[in-house]
Amino acid sequence: MSLNIYSFIFPLMVLTSCSEATKLDEIRIINNDLTEAKYSKDKVKTISKYKPLYIGKIKREITLSDSIDTDERFYSSGFNKFNDSLYSQIEIYVDTSKTISMSYENFFLSKPTEKLKSFPVFVSNISNDTTLVSIDNLPFYLEAKQEDGEWKRIQRQEFLPCSFGSPHYYLGPKEILVTGCRIFKGDTKVKLRLAFDMFTNQEPLLSNEFHGHIFKEILGSN
Repeated sequence: MSLNIYSFIFPLMVLTSCSEATKLDEIRIINNDLTEAKYSKDKVKTISKYKPLYIGKIKREITLSDSIDTDERFYSSGFNKFNDSLYSQIEIYVDTSKTISMSYENFFLSKPTEKLKSFPVFVSNISNDTTLVSIDNLPFYLEAKQEDGEWKRIQRQEFLPCSFGSPHYYLGPKEILVTGCRIFKGDTKVKLRLAFDMFTNQEPLLSNEFHGHIFKEILGSN
């Protein structure tokens, strides 16, 4: 009788542990309406704009939001002790199996806010400590692989000379941050990847490579 009980409990334990380990590409994302979102058809370098749409634990279903009060979350959650040296403990994954809508705005060029179709980007803190991810704009830029095999930036990083009063983005242990990478439409198929550069002495962190279509002119722009 006891053998039968254990033979029932063991597979149940295995199923439970597997269900808790949700993979990033298995997460169901609840996002705003895609009907107004469009593809990016730029032929020159754009200024990179990456903002957090979700910060928290990995769950089977997450809801994205354009407004996250990160400073209040930081103070109220007791994240007053953090480690900003865990740069190598951050992983980046671009999920091209899903499409989300993300609002982009540029105060310097006085352009109106526009909604662009984007791939969800997962930033994971794989450490056991709380780490600072960024101040203000998330430090991403997009790169495209040229015919000679070299990677070239097709986005400029936005740099603020003064970050006083800017939001601080923190990730707790095993938490994720979700942002969006705009989907380009053009006449040239290329490999793309995101680079994450916090202006440190370390090499930028790189995402997985994925295919996309851009206009060839963007590779020749400065």
